[in-house]
Amino acid sequence: FKGTVEALNILEDLSPVKINIESTSFPLSNIYSLIDKEVSPSPVMIESGQVEKIFINLEGLINSSQNGLEDIAIKSGFKVSALEILIPESENLGNINLSDINGEGFYQNGTLNYKINGALWNGTIQSDLKFNLSNLETEPLVESYNAKTRISEIDLASGEFKLPDKLTPTNGTLTGSINL
Repeated sequence: FKGTVEALNILEDLSPVKINIESTSFPLSNIYSLIDKEVSPSPVMIESGQVEKIFINLEGLINSSQNGLEDIAIKSGFKVSALEILIPESENLGNINLSDINGEGFYQNGTLNYKINGALWNGTIQSDLKFNLSNLETEPLVESYNAKTRISEIDLASGEFKLPDKLTPTNGTLTGSINL
């Protein structure tokens, strides 16, 4: 990572801060090896992929006497290319290739909004995620979010399925949305 950090009057109750950092490109396996140790068994195995960049821009006032993130705005994002995953629990699905996944999010006043876009089997996936992080002391994260995912023109014949030939899709597209 490289970037800049600016902080003034850090010993005062309110301290202005500005942070801008961005990564260089690196293999996704560097992150996956850390995640794999924390989540066992892993529901998803990352076969390959390249993180093109991760960035974080933070700006605001840090309040040392109260909740330090209350007056902070954070913009973050990422771009991943050539992601290939395997879902071990699925015996009928082969490797899944996702290309050009990118996401951008914004945190302010206890709410994180994130948009993620990607390509799968000659189609697109778009997800809008909203997390209410201000209630984490009283509510689990699972009860504090909304997610809307739209899929468009997913070409089923492009997928790798481990099915008998007579059950493997030869044509057809999938379009729709999922709300959680």
